[in-house]
Amino acid sequence: MLAAVCLPGILALAPAPGDIPLEEVPTEETPPPPADEDDDSGGYERDVTVTTDLLGAGKKVDAFRHAGGRSIVDLGDTKDQGYTGVGEALQRTPGVRAVEGGSSGIGSVSTKLNVGVRGANPNLSSTATVMLDEVPIQPAPYGQPELSLFPVSIFSIARVDVVRGGGSVRFGPRTIGGVINLISQPIPKEPTLSTFFQVDHFGDAGLATSYGGTHRKLGMYFEYAPRFGKSFRQHSEFQAHGGLVKLSYPITRKLELLSTTHLFGEHSNLPGGLTVPQYEADRLQSVREHDYFTGFRAGTSLRARWRPKEDHELQTIGFYHHTRRMSVMRSDEDKDLAIPTRNYVPRRYDVLGLEPRYALRVRAKERPLFTDLTFGARVIYEIAVDQRCYDRLTTINRDEGRFELANPELGDCIDALRVAEDPADDTRITVDNDGRYAGYSLFVDDTLYLLDGDLVLYGGVRLEIGNLGVRRNVDRDFEQRVFIAPAPAASIRYSPLDELSLFLGYGRSFGIPSFKIAHASARDMPYQTERADQLELGFKSYELLGLYGETTGYFRYIRNMYDAGELTFDRLGVVYVGGVENDLTWAPGDIWEAVEGLEFNVGHAWTRSQIVRGPAGITGNVLAWYPEHEVWASIDHLFEWGLKLGTDVYWYSPQYTDYANTLRPQDYPDAIANGASVGLIPAYGRWDAHVGVRRAVGPRLATRLEFTLGVKNILNTEYFSRSDDTNGGIFAGRPRTFYVNLGISHSFARRRGKRPSARERFEERAAARANARLHRGISQLPSAVF
Repeated sequence: MLAAVCLPGILALAPAPGDIPLEEVPTEETPPPPADEDDDSGGYERDVTVTTDLLGAGKKVDAFRHAGGRSIVDLGDTKDQGYTGVGEALQRTPGVRAVEGGSSGIGSVSTKLNVGVRGANPNLSSTATVMLDEVPIQPAPYGQPELSLFPVSIFSIARVDVVRGGGSVRFGPRTIGGVINLISQPIPKEPTLSTFFQVDHFGDAGLATSYGGTHRKLGMYFEYAPRFGKSFRQHSEFQAHGGLVKLSYPITRKLELLSTTHLFGEHSNLPGGLTVPQYEADRLQSVREHDYFTGFRAGTSLRARWRPKEDHELQTIGFYHHTRRMSVMRSDEDKDLAIPTRNYVPRRYDVLGLEPRYALRVRAKERPLFTDLTFGARVIYEIAVDQRCYDRLTTINRDEGRFELANPELGDCIDALRVAEDPADDTRITVDNDGRYAGYSLFVDDTLYLLDGDLVLYGGVRLEIGNLGVRRNVDRDFEQRVFIAPAPAASIRYSPLDELSLFLGYGRSFGIPSFKIAHASARDMPYQTERADQLELGFKSYELLGLYGETTGYFRYIRNMYDAGELTFDRLGVVYVGGVENDLTWAPGDIWEAVEGLEFNVGHAWTRSQIVRGPAGITGNVLAWYPEHEVWASIDHLFEWGLKLGTDVYWYSPQYTDYANTLRPQDYPDAIANGASVGLIPAYGRWDAHVGVRRAVGPRLATRLEFTLGVKNILNTEYFSRSDDTNGGIFAGRPRTFYVNLGISHSFARRRGKRPSARERFEERAAARANARLHRGISQLPSAVF
């Protein structure tokens, strides 16, 4: 594939990460082009570079060397499968739970991200650390981590680096749900203009246009990526506008400046949940014609990277982002008012952060060993405004979802909220909070390389200090909480062969109080830091007779696990989570030229959990949203002349949606939507397929064209999710969906190269796959040679 460098996610004229350089083949007349620093196809590298990047370069080799569960997902390859969001692309990643459609009423549209790992709640990714190029992107990473507004278009992302274990020291709090680093599209060296369009037969359409290149020393990349239309549900119309600007400039050979700026705006109608009778009558209908979500994000980061010596690097990152969002949802039942209400929840966040990091290498004299030391710090300040009000409604026709204001003379409460001098004077205003967060952290880790790098010992510790303050303007009180939390980690990795890596690791992740928990908790209830101690053991294979894979077993001991709602929260005292994650790919073309381009993938995740100590009626149950078994498989074939065929399947065993492990809706009669919001999700599976072609055309083969036709859920299997949010109920899963991708990319300064022979192309692809598939979380194929 030639996609991840310039066309947002699909086409490019320089090799994408994990791809194989095709046209720019050095000849006697043409000197070899400079290597793309983001290329991951140069053969297996045993040299380890000193870097202050927390996850390295985010390549397959970095995942292979990581002593813990970690996957690299190349979104350029997954676009063939018609994915419209990052969560959908992560569904077949071992150990990752990406919930489609449910778990949150706001999260029921494709522009959201509901992801967690190894038992952590996936609701709006609130337990995970989600970053764009290693900079946190949550509205307030410490105080409000829920990604109700996911501010990055999928077309702006080249790869997703998912760390399931061993990431606590370098990333701090909110890592119980994993570390997810979105790696943005790199700046190409040659001026390149690209456009990509995606649409399905329901009307969900995405468009992305980008220009990038390096002019003298100034590198630049500009992208505009709107998404618009509707999904398969009624009342699901949406508009989202995403933009990305990247700049880089080397001031000297040792000092470089880089910046990334993103803008995102969204307005989405929320179809909401259904009761059981409504779902049985029409599973795709909506009875909430006035529910919607709107939001805006502007964020920027600036980093300076200085390498005074070969084995030293200093990097400083400064970042700021502003977020505002509002949800409007009708509640069918309010326990205090006993009448339907329309709830407005506007929020605003401003975040300012600074992260200096320093890395150096110390070599032993006359001994084949060395150690890498990394020191880092973070200072982050957050300002939040959290508000909530409601309007009483009169029921016109409940089955059709028709309501009107009970007191129209009062107007909408949101207008009163905006001008209220004293929110306590209006009973419709229930929440008006001002929050402040100051976080300070230090970390140090040491990586010791022995036996010429075959044996690697790692150890590190992080200290996090936080100060949270919340002023409740309605209640006229103030609450402050201070916490101090250490996070140690250690691991050992041994490679008896270049193709095999064995590892054993321990790490501690922790959660900290959020603005929501501070509001929901009583002042005399001491907050106890959420903490997860994790032990994992496994091995990874690489190019072992064409086999690439990972098997990891883990055990988690979680204390004080929180499930926070809008106004209340539950605390689970002790939780055990264990499991085994397997992912295996076989590429027989690595061995036999006759089947070059054919690839098989199969994976299985087994998860077992138990609530050891919790509220009455919950102790002894299993965690919600995690089926005991997940199975996936795929077969893909890429022909030499550009045709690609692929099909994949996945299956989930039954899963609960609440900690009470409700089996039937009527077992929980007090829940919203007549009990449909909680209950069992039966086992289900899905089968998808696609066919596509990519070709280089025109003078010097400088123009790339792409076309893909695919179908999701071929058998039209009916499945669903649930949510107990304000607009909770049953959420239908995706029905059979046909989609089309179209793309074009053109380079304005393409080098002419001699076309290699068929045998040379095979040997080049076979060698390049060594790095291109070091470790993978999703089906991948090498690029076609045109």
